[in-house]
Amino acid sequence: TYATDPDAIRKAMEQNMAYAREMSEAAMNGSLADILSAYSDDAEEEWEVLRADDGSLNEDELHLMAFGAPLYVYNGEFSDSIAADEDDIDTMRSTLESWWYVTDHDSASGIFSWLLNEGHHAAHDPALAYIAEKGFDSISADEGEGLGDAYRIASHMISSGICDSASLPATAIGWDLARATECAKWAYCCGYIQEDEMWNVMGLIRDIAKRTFSSWSEYGLSYVIGRGVWHGDEDDADVAYEVYSALMGDENSPWLRIG
Repeated sequence: TYATDPDAIRKAMEQNMAYAREMSEAAMNGSLADILSAYSDDAEEEWEVLRADDGSLNEDELHLMAFGAPLYVYNGEFSDSIAADEDDIDTMRSTLESWWYVTDHDSASGIFSWLLNEGHHAAHDPALAYIAEKGFDSISADEGEGLGDAYRIASHMISSGICDSASLPATAIGWDLARATECAKWAYCCGYIQEDEMWNVMGLIRDIAKRTFSSWSEYGLSYVIGRGVWHGDEDDADVAYEVYSALMGDENSPWLRIG
């Protein structure tokens, strides 16, 4: 159980959404050293699953880490290590503060709690669940318009072949779980939480994911739609799908190694 500071969480949520609107791909793009650089829509990324192969983590720890895999690929981080050099830690600290208002143990704990219990999925899951229950093809254009970004991104994912109506996610929580995993790792690297606390947070993430999804593919598609509705932009869903595809096809992917 993590204590929450409502004011800090509100500020973090507002700041996070402001960046989504104003900076688009401004953070968590490319290599970790360039994480605060704006993303170019014209750039053609070659997404790669990186491994340190240093043997520093056991199988259970690797499994816990795997829930943050989309962001490791996106940020150019190793999927099998929690080690970080000073330059990386400086970037992590700056990003945690500017995006999440995380500067210490309490603020980190509050963000973990918010992401796991509410995050951005809470605002869109009712619409996604309705779409899944009624069936995408049964929803009229006018009705879909009333469902906002959830319907628009769902429509884009189906029309572009990312998924079909049967595999369309009914929740965007994968986006929040991946970010919670990354935030936990970064909070540990910055010294805001202890290592056992980091693994405990990731354990909660795994428990939620196991109750919600039956495969890494389902989890990954939830991440895709979650990123799309977070910014309300089809391009965000496309980028997330590219990362998802790398994780589903790269032999170095923890999703393929763990099963």
